[in-house]
Amino acid sequence: MAVTGGGRGGTGHRWRVFFSRHQRLATLLVAWLATNFLVYRLGLWWMGWHKPCGCMGSLTSALHLSEQAADNIMKGVLAYLLLGSYGLLVWQWRQRRGGQARLDNGGLKMESTER
Repeated sequence: MAVTGGGRGGTGHRWRVFFSRHQRLATLLVAWLATNFLVYRLGLWWMGWHKPCGCMGSLTSALHLSEQAADNIMKGVLAYLLLGSYGLLVWQWRQRRGGQARLDNGGLKMESTER
């Protein structure tokens, strides 16, 4: 359930992120989701859970991966999501301070707020 986003709610969240014209909202949603996964992982660590995370379910056997390898991959994905989303939020914040960042035809263009 955790990997699939909990069913229908997760699917709606993914569509909103992938097709959103509001880049800041999409980045905030990814950061929020990654932060929730981090809190989950920290909770497991705090409880003394030393086994690989069971969040992949039976997918590890279908992919012929060991549970430890899947756990390490998921830690890497979590780090990527956290660093990427928070890095983009900082970048967007800095861009808004000096100019207006907007999404235009799939690319970011800068518009100066000073005229």
